[in-house]
Amino acid sequence: MFIASPLVALGCQRFPKSRRLANFVGLAIMTSALVAASYTNTTGALLATQGISFAIGGLTMYFPAMYIIDEWFIARKGLAFAVIWTGTGVGGAIFPFVSQWLLDSYGFRTALRVWAVVIVSLLAAMQKSSD
Repeated sequence: MFIASPLVALGCQRFPKSRRLANFVGLAIMTSALVAASYTNTTGALLATQGISFAIGGLTMYFPAMYIIDEWFIARKGLAFAVIWTGTGVGGAIFPFVSQWLLDSYGFRTALRVWAVVIVSLLAAMQKSSD
């Protein structure tokens, strides 16, 4: 993600009308990567799906979202970014514990599918509320 970040950031600046589409494409890539990873049987396939494809999908969603937030919030931009970064911190603190519980209770296949459903549900709700 770090290596491709400058390219995606430049693409978002150069083609601002494609940002919304990039969000949907990124969501589709992330979701399909998690579902595909749940069917893998080898480490190489898991690396390709969850490691590389999921990262590409996340990168495709991340930068357009940051640009959109930067453009939508003018007066309280600092507060908007503070809320977003707080949410990522809280999610980062909760995610490992929920993931470990899912892995211990249901195995990696079900855990990956559950996270795919959670991601689609949350992001689809956010997309609908922004329309």
